[in-house]
Amino acid sequence: MSAPSAQIRTLLSTAAELRAGGTSWETIAKQLHRHERTCRRWPVQFAADWQRYYRAAEERLLCEASAEALHILRTLLRAKDAWLCQNTAKYLLSQRLVAGQRAGEAKPDQLEDDWTRLADYLRTLTETERDQLLRDLMTSSVESNEPGVPMLESATSVQVAE
Repeated sequence: MSAPSAQIRTLLSTAAELRAGGTSWETIAKQLHRHERTCRRWPVQFAADWQRYYRAAEERLLCEASAEALHILRTLLRAKDAWLCQNTAKYLLSQRLVAGQRAGEAKPDQLEDDWTRLADYLRTLTETERDQLLRDLMTSSVESNEPGVPMLESATSVQVAE
């Protein structure tokens, strides 16, 4: 595979933008004044560059489309039909929750599960092991300059409800 020239990279970028938007190879070829067969080979001939341009174009188009969709949904929130308003609000909220989960936000249930697992683990430790764990955590917190450490320094042992 050869590296494309600057002119070919410009053509690839334009072709990827058009293709991501659903334009046919025939139309792309006409717009770029190239043979259709030539344009169809670009994704294979210049695979890495094509993928980069195509993904970027697809991302831009999806962002634009989602912004338009959000605008329409927000308009529907102000509709006179109560059922439509309610269901639009539910949908927007559900999508926000899904997006938050994808972004790494923990769900309340997940946090509760994490704390339960931690408490279960602490219950398996002896008092000496819990004290050592606390000392180790305090030492690593002090070394990493994490905030809130002074509150930990006054603790002498970990109390776990049995």
